[in-house]
Order: sequence, then C-alpha cells, then structure tokens
Amino acid sequence: RNCNSMAVKRILNQGDLLQFPETDAYKSITAFLHLAADSVKGKKIGAPCTVQPRMHALVEMLSHVDRWADEIPLEDQCNQRFGNKAFRTWHQRLEDQSEDLITKILTTGDDAEAKWLEHVTECRSYLHDSFGNAVRIDYGTGHELHFACFLLCLFMMGASTKDDLVALVLVVWQKYMTTMRKLQKVYSHEPAGSRGVYGLDDYHHLPFLFGAAQLVGNPEGLRPRDIMQEDLVERHADEYMYFACIRWIQTEKR
Repeated sequence: RNCNSMAVKRILNQGDLLQFPETDAYKSITAFLHLAADSVKGKKIGAPCTVQPRMHALVEMLSHVDRWADEIPLEDQCNQRFGNKAFRTWHQRLEDQSEDLITKILTTGDDAEAKWLEHVTECRSYLHDSFGNAVRIDYGTGHELHFACFLLCLFMMGASTKDDLVALVLVVWQKYMTTMRKLQKVYSHEPAGSRGVYGLDDYHHLPFLFGAAQLVGNPEGLRPRDIMQEDLVERHADEYMYFACIRWIQTEKR
C-alpha cells in the first residue's frame, strides 16, 4: 500500500489474532521492543546518554500536548466515575495538529531526509491512538502499543537509530509516561481492559519490561520481592520505571 496512507486495522477476529505472530509487523514490533529494553540494561533514569535533536523534538512534542491539559477546562462529570468529556476536545486538538507536530520532528536535525515526510500520514494513525480513545475516554496497553509503533515507524524510516535507543527509553518514553499519568488523572481515563492482579498497572505494561531491564545487575541488589517494601519503592521510583509503576499503584489504587 501507499506508505503515506492511514494505517488500517487488520486484526478483526480470532483467526487474524492467531496469524499475527507470523507476520512481519509482529516480528518488527517485538524485535524493536527487545532492542529498546536491551539498550537500558543496568541504566537508571537520568543516566548519561546522547540525546540527538530529533529526540529533543519528540520530548518537546510530548510537552506540547501535555500543556493542553492545563488549557482545556474540564466538563461537569455528572457523577460519572470515569471519563471527563473534555478529553474529546484535547484529542480533537491532537488530530488537528498531528501533521504539523510530526513534520516538525521529521525535519529536525541536519541529517533530516525529505523522504521521511512521505510517512507523516501513517505516523499520524499511530499517534492519534497513543493517548487513549476519545469516544470511550479510556486508555490501556493497546494505546501504549500505538505509541511504541509510532516510535517504531521513526526507527524503520531511519529518523532514529540504534544509537538513539537509550534516549528513546530513558528520555522520550519517560516523558511519555509522565504525560500519560497526567492525562489519566486530569481526564479520569477508564482503564481499557484491566486484568486486575494479572496486570498490576491498569494502564501500562511496557514500563515493566523496560524497568526490569534497568534492574539487571543493579548495584543496590534490588529483587522482585522488594516492590512490597514501600520505603524502597519510594527511594528508587525516580531511578527505575518498574518502581515508578509500583509507586503509582500504591498512591492511586488505594
């Protein structure tokens, strides 16, 4: 298909889902996530890393959409537990501005290539679904995966490389997490497909993967069972994504 077209949902039934692990798309996604996780083994949040201009541009894009939550007034919840309808205004702004936001990222840096702009429309497809569903006003691991696919698009076209992976996780993904935590609180996103005890965090999965990689060979000797000790969680939550997720659960799910 035309690379400058909107992505189309292809997994429509159980048969499609069973076929998915055999596809090039599945293999590309899992390979990318493994590379990203491997890149941060033994590295804390804030560890020194090279942050090239397009990585800075990604962070600025996330900061930009983050600020919209301060600008768009909330609507009356009408006794609803989840889903402030003001998120629909936020999301419409994202759709209206996504082309410009992505174009700015792809044209940043002396090594930017004009051919990357052929992929803007496809990238928009993934970015639009990276922050939650505007109809249901929910967020879950599927939306998180869309942001990972957005980053994968940049990687596959060459706008980011293996040399950027540490920054992509410790800087860009970390900023994405803080942005999403803000949106989840401000707009009261409903968890999309919560798995209870089988998924500690109602919203996210990948920070556990990246966070586990960070903890490989950690100098503090931290072990999985240490997440039960609140003092250790608080002490290390700003260093390791895994502990940051546990702190979120401890403070927000009581």
